[in-house]
Amino acid sequence: MIVVLITKSKISREILSDKCIDIHTHAVGINFTNYYLGAFPYCNNISDLVTNMQKNNIDYSVTFPVPTNIDTHSSPNIDKDIRKVIESYEKHPYFFENQRLLNETLIFGNGQILPFIMLSLYSKIDEQIETYLKLKEKYNIYGFKINPTTDRKNISTILYDDKLKSFLEKENLPIMIHSASDKYSSGKSCLSLVKELKNVRFCIAHVARLDESFLTEINDLKNTWFDLSPIIKLYELLKKQNDDYFIKNSINNIHEFVMFFCNNFSNKVLFGTDYPWSYCGYLESNIDKELSNIYGENVKVFQRLPINVYKKITTDNNIDYLFGK
Repeated sequence: MIVVLITKSKISREILSDKCIDIHTHAVGINFTNYYLGAFPYCNNISDLVTNMQKNNIDYSVTFPVPTNIDTHSSPNIDKDIRKVIESYEKHPYFFENQRLLNETLIFGNGQILPFIMLSLYSKIDEQIETYLKLKEKYNIYGFKINPTTDRKNISTILYDDKLKSFLEKENLPIMIHSASDKYSSGKSCLSLVKELKNVRFCIAHVARLDESFLTEINDLKNTWFDLSPIIKLYELLKKQNDDYFIKNSINNIHEFVMFFCNNFSNKVLFGTDYPWSYCGYLESNIDKELSNIYGENVKVFQRLPINVYKKITTDNNIDYLFGK
């Protein structure tokens, strides 16, 4: 691990007051499941992220590690020797990735990255907390990311771990929760958590997969937001899975999709790209040769919004989520 001179210069809400903030990106690490199954992308680094941000007029990004070691526990497709190498670096889930993210941010982040570290519900939660407390003495950490689907643990299990629950309340940092249409991280699964931890700020990623029980309550939840990442893939996926929702709300294209949420949930929508997972394909089937443009195309969807709407979801709401109102 590279050791660098640490600076405690911190990004504040004042610095971000007129900036475009991408609330959902990934860097650092290799997703070995994607790599060995022929999926693309499978990795990213901070330098590449910053270069793409600058090309597309993104001022700041919230960034979390690429899931690496957790996948090796559950995937039979990972070679045993590869698993041994990975686990030799991992004292607990995300031990190596979190530290590498923080170091790469200092070296290559150009002052534009707000790192969130990964917390896993999979195992060794006490050890993860202990490591975080050491890291925050050296680094600026802006929040936590949890992926219950990868962990194969329901997000509401936090409520039954008194130490973890107390830790999250005390730190009072924003939490990004991956959402999926499964028993681990559906919008409905998140409701009990966000209602209980009222003083902790949450973003339920990927518009909570259009979970109507969640969306019915979101405007009344002062501590909770959702992002629209990655908008192109998300729109296509959700339309295929939930066409009745689109018909009921007269949503006919991606612009109407974004405006529907901006009009009906104006204080809750956050801009995010999910880079580099703005797109995912497989080398042997449906890979898109124009992948290099996908990040920019996602950004353009939002840049075409009315200026007041664009500022609301790329700046104002994002700042409220990051720092509180």
